[in-house]
Amino acid sequence: FGAHGLDLVFVFDSTGSMGPVISETRTRIRNLVRVLESLIPKDKIRIGVVTYRDSRKFDVGDWVYTVKAQGLTNRVESVHRFLTKVEAYGGGDIPEAVYEGLSTAIHANNWRSKAVRIIVLFGDAPPHPEQDGINRVTKLVERWRRSGGIVSTIDTTGQGKVMPEFAEIARVGEMIERRRRDDQVKNPALEGQRPDVSAEKIPAGAAEAP
Repeated sequence: FGAHGLDLVFVFDSTGSMGPVISETRTRIRNLVRVLESLIPKDKIRIGVVTYRDSRKFDVGDWVYTVKAQGLTNRVESVHRFLTKVEAYGGGDIPEAVYEGLSTAIHANNWRSKAVRIIVLFGDAPPHPEQDGINRVTKLVERWRRSGGIVSTIDTTGQGKVMPEFAEIARVGEMIERRRRDDQVKNPALEGQRPDVSAEKIPAGAAEAP
């Protein structure tokens, strides 16, 4: 990752449908953080986490939050504490606040301009179709990509085919993912480093700043 280090933010869905796989998602994130720590000097790597559910208007009965975040930090224990507190809950309808999650990751973090800047999105549901839906998300990702950032997506539905919306986000973000029960998720930005970040099935399930 050169002299300027790595800034990496994980963005993941924590709605109710993620219940069967939220623990696996947390474990995968923790494992990847440990691998990266062994490969990159601690002062060169910063990790952040964003978790999203759904907007209040789409999750009337059990809304708690739309987005929660742990900003970029080199204090890995802060990341672990944040992950421990996240539970799968709510979500209402099928689409979730994917745009809000990615927007928070991009705009609410103090990214280093010269670092390798990567966002990894985990989820099992598409963004809401309202307000131009996937086009709004891809425009956000395209602006991020033009600024030098990268977005990778991991479809946690456990189905053989990647959600079209996640495939499009990854295509625009220039990090195409594959996620099946027995597939290994390969992150091109980590080629040559070879951390094992294989993901198993993470079935479907159901968060904005207060």
